[in-house]
Amino acid sequence: HAGASRGSATGKPTVSRGAVAGRRCLFAGSGRRRAVGPRAAPGRAARPGGAGAAAARALSGASAHTRIASRAHHALGGSPPGTASSSNAPRDFSMKITRIRHFAVHPGWRKNLIFVKVETDEGLHGWGEAYSQYDRDRAVCAQLDSLSPYLIGRNPFDIRHFTKFAFDDYAQRRGSVEVFCAISGIEQALWDIVGKACNQPVYNLLGGRVRDRIRVYANGWSYGMDQPADYARAAEKIVAEGWTALKFDPLPKPWRNWIPREHEDRAVAVTRAIREAVGPKVDLLIDQHRRLAPMHAIRLDKRLAEYGLYWMEESCQAEYPDELAEIRRHIGIPVCIGEATYTKA
Repeated sequence: HAGASRGSATGKPTVSRGAVAGRRCLFAGSGRRRAVGPRAAPGRAARPGGAGAAAARALSGASAHTRIASRAHHALGGSPPGTASSSNAPRDFSMKITRIRHFAVHPGWRKNLIFVKVETDEGLHGWGEAYSQYDRDRAVCAQLDSLSPYLIGRNPFDIRHFTKFAFDDYAQRRGSVEVFCAISGIEQALWDIVGKACNQPVYNLLGGRVRDRIRVYANGWSYGMDQPADYARAAEKIVAEGWTALKFDPLPKPWRNWIPREHEDRAVAVTRAIREAVGPKVDLLIDQHRRLAPMHAIRLDKRLAEYGLYWMEESCQAEYPDELAEIRRHIGIPVCIGEATYTKA
């Protein structure tokens, strides 16, 4: 997906590590309520210096971090410092995954964030995030618990192997929100470990950066809005913060393939109010969340396209590419899909 959270536009993470450490978890590994951070588990003495000090000791100076980076360089085909280069040099990189934990944290607004921590026997650990929905935390965490035993004792560098067996063997080539959110969270954490071991940003390991800046859009700003005037006031406020592109869904609930004419009129009224409030230079992106039948999408989207839209997102399900192409031909603006396409070819 091309989007980003509002926090990312300023370069600040949505939830900092400190914020995570300071909050109570809803789930931690087995589903029991625990605290994240230096607070000790009941009946267990806290380690001197707490978790932060332990992490600092593990990664300080010329300790584990430097040693692992050297071995990672050797594992990727290079030679250890001070030795002659050889294309046939044996690999000697035996870092192993020792534990995988997850933490569901409420950031203070809307839904929870599920963080995944992968730990190794070399002292390095990686963090990832498993996307969740309002009522899916336990289901996503259950998938994390089920996947985790397969990784214990394995090399965190074997990311491709993990994603392949997770899809082929674990999921048996079937897709679901919960399975692929769990796979994604673990994969991110593995890349975090590899980046730390190689002392490189992950984008360098994926082929290097392509640009220095990425334009993002504001999303979630219209949550809880009701009347077109509410959307207009909220949009003006977001644009005043510096945003130049806004995404929203102007259709009311419930989500149905067929919608009555009054729902169409309401969507048009909301879009018109936002356009009039922000002017012609702000890009508007509409997300329809796969809810419409193609015949209704075409009729509605032609009306919405009059307000100079940047794109129309998922008017109908991505499993119907011919119908999406038909919608695109009729409305004359870009159509994007992807967030609900979970399986691989």
